[in-house]
Amino acid sequence: MVDNKLILDQAPLPIALLDLDYHILGLSKKWRDTYNLSENYKDKPFFKLMPNLPNELKIDLDYCREGLGEREDEVKCYLPSGKLVWYKWQISQYFDNDKPSGFIVFLTDTTKENLDKQLFAKSQQVARIGGWEVDLINNQMYWCNITKKIHEVPEDFVPNLETGINFYKEGYSRNLITEKVTQGIEKGLPWDVELQIITQSGKELWVRAKGEPELVDNKCVRICGTFQDIDFRKKTELKYKRTRDRLQMATAKAGFGIWEIDLITSEVVWDENMYKIYGLKKKIVDKDLRKLFSEIVYPEDYAELNRLIEKATPENDQFTFIFRTKQDAVGLRYIKGMHTVILGEDNKPCKVIGIAEDVTEFVETQKQLVSVEGALDALFENSAIGMALVDGEAKILKANLPLAKSLGYKVDELLGINFRSISHPEDLERDIPNFISLRRGEISNYKTEKRYFHKNGSVVHVIMNATVRLDLGDNLSYLIVQLVDITKQKNTENKLKGLLEISNKQNESLLNFAHIVSHNLRSHASNLTMISSLLIDNEVEEDEKEQTLDMLNEASEGLNETIFHLNEVVQVKLNTHNKMGRINLLDLIEKVVKNYEMELEKNEIKLAVNCSNRIEVLGLANYVESILTNLLSNAIKYKSPQRRPMINIAVRETEDSIVLDVADNGLGIDLKRHANKVFGMYKTFHNHPEAKGVGLFIIKNQIESMGGRISVTSNLDVGSTFTVHFNK
Repeated sequence: MVDNKLILDQAPLPIALLDLDYHILGLSKKWRDTYNLSENYKDKPFFKLMPNLPNELKIDLDYCREGLGEREDEVKCYLPSGKLVWYKWQISQYFDNDKPSGFIVFLTDTTKENLDKQLFAKSQQVARIGGWEVDLINNQMYWCNITKKIHEVPEDFVPNLETGINFYKEGYSRNLITEKVTQGIEKGLPWDVELQIITQSGKELWVRAKGEPELVDNKCVRICGTFQDIDFRKKTELKYKRTRDRLQMATAKAGFGIWEIDLITSEVVWDENMYKIYGLKKKIVDKDLRKLFSEIVYPEDYAELNRLIEKATPENDQFTFIFRTKQDAVGLRYIKGMHTVILGEDNKPCKVIGIAEDVTEFVETQKQLVSVEGALDALFENSAIGMALVDGEAKILKANLPLAKSLGYKVDELLGINFRSISHPEDLERDIPNFISLRRGEISNYKTEKRYFHKNGSVVHVIMNATVRLDLGDNLSYLIVQLVDITKQKNTENKLKGLLEISNKQNESLLNFAHIVSHNLRSHASNLTMISSLLIDNEVEEDEKEQTLDMLNEASEGLNETIFHLNEVVQVKLNTHNKMGRINLLDLIEKVVKNYEMELEKNEIKLAVNCSNRIEVLGLANYVESILTNLLSNAIKYKSPQRRPMINIAVRETEDSIVLDVADNGLGIDLKRHANKVFGMYKTFHNHPEAKGVGLFIIKNQIESMGGRISVTSNLDVGSTFTVHFNK
């Protein structure tokens, strides 16, 4: 049997033959395929070839070798990758001439079976319909088929934790499940909640979601859970609760009556208060209540009430309506009804539940208030502040003289104007949601500071206060808008801000100048140092020294001119625009390039300039020179050692500006990390000994002071392009 390789190889089970020292004598093909082993296994130590096997297997082999009989067991363990697996084995000894010769090991991976068993056991435990599990080590999620059916996804759908959470309805449900899952992972807390999901087909369902974290060494490695469809029960429960709460609210107030009409059977139920409200004595009512109701309610009100009932929908099943009743004994009465329409399976009204209140006294009081309106009109017209009555669409129904004067109109001209049309557009985005809340009755008052346009186009600053006026049905009647003109105060405030801004700009100008001096003079000093070193070098030929002296003379003149321009900056300060003139851009480019001629040659930099001689920009010569100097020196300074440096200076003309591009193939900048820092003070992006983090900050301020702008595109180890827009 031991030497029969063919039988062992074709065995339908994962079988291993081991000697007494646990070296491999043979493996079945099923074993090799299951555990992904090659043919090269003969005589190798079993546990070195398969180091991830549980220690319990080694213990059972030791027991078996000691003659304790056959062994079998099943355990779960975690692989080094974090994956959870179950192994099941049977071990028996085999003999040769009645002497122990080795072991026969049957080993199977029972992970899937055990996962199914665990999910089934938990579903039984909590009486769930569907189950799920999250493997946090390997970021994998498992849904049983019932869970997939609830979500209306196909059987081959592969979920993960994020997609599972995203099925929950946005807002309360998704926020709560996210919080529960987070607490489960971080603290090992279980959860059991009732929330709403949106299935893949868009259907909204109530579900009961339960999760139980599993911890290993105080770390959550897995979460098992259940998932139950409770949609029908939950919706019925909520519907009942909503109706019950309304009825409880009604009975809590004295004088309210509760009634119910079955529209199918015509059965009517009234409580005791209903008879009092209608002025009827229960014992003398000998008519059908529904028929009686139709007789005592004004015909036009009865028709409107029926119309409101008929147009009820699941989204709009409540309404409030005031109707009139008239009887010889009690006269005219006003009844306010709060109605809830119950819809049948066909979404048609089948029952109405209502709360009734006698509001006759209130209505009569309202009528008396009409006479007071005259006095209010006088107050409206003679108010010292602007006032207007506005309808639900923000149109002016009525305006007083102070309002008209503030906005530059006659009173008649304001009537019919929509306040939105004369509002500053930047304020509308804030105003519209509040106006809608006022119109819906969600808030009763709204106060804010805002801007309107005067008839002559100027801006009028006001403090606006809007108050809702409701009718008897709690619907919007109109808005009372009060406007206090604060334009003079606002202008004074803006002047003060302007003075403060001027002061800040002066300080920035002085700081800018200080950095220009240190940065630009350093460039010239570096150039002079390099030329001086050439003159000192004894090995330089006489003709080269003469050429170097010419360069020294040019550099000295450049330094002198720079100092002259820096002196101009001191004089300009805040009057940049008054001192700006036309500058030939090519002349300045050639001048700056000349200053860096030695460094360009020394570093073997290939420089290309593409600029028409006719192009001029509006600006300060010293600022433009400083900008060119900084951009060129940076391109040289941050060249790449991996390739020949190349710098391209190109100038193009657009409709409203002159555009300068300075491109290089140098080290580049990681804009994902430093996009907001490129032009900041003291911001450096490479460990260059000469990097100070000042140059780009300076030129940005110089460009903006001349009315221009600068931007950059860059890729790390590819190069950078700085783009400057000058005014024409």
